[in-house]
Amino acid sequence: METKAHAQSCCERKKIERLFGEAKLIHSLIRLRLRGLGGAKDEFLLTATIQNLKCLANIASLPPPTPVRA
Repeated sequence: METKAHAQSCCERKKIERLFGEAKLIHSLIRLRLRGLGGAKDEFLLTATIQNLKCLANIASLPPPTPVRA
């Protein structure tokens, strides 16, 4: 638990767990509504698309960086 690899693993896992938690709580992915494997894939794809669009909107809304004068 004291290694650099463990710290990196925890950081990466935290990102993934946050996305699944958001999908369950905010996007109502507690129960799949479409039937079959194809339906489950479609629901996960739509949820991932929504999460990616939200992330893109947050990045696009940032002001452009100001140039640094030396």
